[in-house]
Amino acid sequence: MHKLGKIILPLIFGLGANTLAIVAQAQTSADSTAAKLNQQLLPFLLPSSANLSSALAIPRRKAFRADFSLTTNTNGENNASPDKQFNSDILLKTTYLHLGGQKTAMILLANKDYRGERKLALDNPYLEHLTKSAELAEGITVKGLFRIFAPVSETARKDEKLTTSIYLAPNFSIDLNKYHFNGISIGLRPYTKIYFHQYTVSMSGTSSTQYSVGQRATASLDITDKLQIALLAVYQRSRTYTGTTSDSYTMDQSIGYSLLENLSLSLGHTNGGSALASDGKRASLDLMNQRKDTYYFDMSVNF
Repeated sequence: MHKLGKIILPLIFGLGANTLAIVAQAQTSADSTAAKLNQQLLPFLLPSSANLSSALAIPRRKAFRADFSLTTNTNGENNASPDKQFNSDILLKTTYLHLGGQKTAMILLANKDYRGERKLALDNPYLEHLTKSAELAEGITVKGLFRIFAPVSETARKDEKLTTSIYLAPNFSIDLNKYHFNGISIGLRPYTKIYFHQYTVSMSGTSSTQYSVGQRATASLDITDKLQIALLAVYQRSRTYTGTTSDSYTMDQSIGYSLLENLSLSLGHTNGGSALASDGKRASLDLMNQRKDTYYFDMSVNF
């Protein structure tokens, strides 16, 4: 028995030592493999400081924009004349910029008279939606424009008894830079405006306007990056509920200057009125009539 112990015990201890050596070697190999995997995977799981800084530096999308403009108007009449005009138009516009390129805006309007009672009068505000741009041809795009108006002005509420009105138009833009006419852009907007009244006759006894159709054309020339000349022409025909039609026109010329990135100034001249003579048939575009001239100075700011 003693001899058997001498034979078995060394064998057992030898096997145990070999087993421990194998286990230790396996553990070392596993640790080495894990270290290599960590080195390969960590760059993907944990961004480097450079990648993290780059990610944090991405600017946030600007979802809203606000515009404010103050336009002061006057005409060529003598200061003592009852037809003398001196007032300001105020516009505040808040726009939501959709991800797909569409825009939805709320526009508030008011007029401040500096003569007579010097009242601040509210005009009809409207909600506007502009669809994303679709390219028809090289340099020619179109957007859909929709507006719905609220009857806020005193005339709309008390005299016209207006419920609402809607404005529909395709808005065409032509960028002539594509055709080697640098700095020139043209816009065309055929439009329809439909009115909804409580009554077909206003409180003053005249037939209310049922709808208007017109054409709006613009042209602009960029003289420099900051200086621009703009032209506007509008021709409109309106129809009352009784079938009576009337034509009107507006001509506008202005020069604008971008004083700062978000501040622009412009000087302009507007002429407009009835497009037909008193017989309602012959054209009567009196572009040189001083009584129809309006001069204005505009300041616009956006945020």
